[in-house]
Amino acid sequence: MVGNVIQIVTEKLSSLPFIEGIVLGGSRARSTHTENSDIDIGIYYNSDSFDLTAINQIATELDDENRNNLVVPPGAWGDWVNGGGWLVINGCHVDLILRDIKRVEQIIKDTEQGIVTANYQTGHPHGYISAMYRGELAISKILYAKNESLCELKKQAEIYPTALKKSLMNFFIFEAEFARPDQRNKWQYHWHY
Repeated sequence: MVGNVIQIVTEKLSSLPFIEGIVLGGSRARSTHTENSDIDIGIYYNSDSFDLTAINQIATELDDENRNNLVVPPGAWGDWVNGGGWLVINGCHVDLILRDIKRVEQIIKDTEQGIVTANYQTGHPHGYISAMYRGELAISKILYAKNESLCELKKQAEIYPTALKKSLMNFFIFEAEFARPDQRNKWQYHWHY
């Protein structure tokens, strides 16, 4: 049943011209799900041609109760979680998660150079780390790609660059030391992670 839901969602959404790719994410992509786990569908879209009305029409068709306006516009959930919708399809909870492909491409480029930011985001009390976009794509399973660019971006995301490792270690060790003044200068750097 879950496989059918994933297939139907992919078929319907891939018909939209602004969709660059669709991925399976979350616990189902990592094979850590249970029978009660939701289905996380990442939707990589072109922001220049994004059509909220079109994606909402499909969401309404797919939803068990045919509810309207299930998908919120980019930015409605904050700058980093972006937007999406919560549907129920054939009794399965399906989360649609929007990702602006251009922004993801930029984050991949930034993280190659070790550029990482911590950003305010509702629901993420310790901040939303920009490198999470890279991680999301790396663990995902591509269900649809308009062309090879998403596949190539995923291959790049799967590599953990040394500059990113060092940047994340420095950032979080500083955070830990700052939070525990009594431990400053006592941490040992472990670059083998």
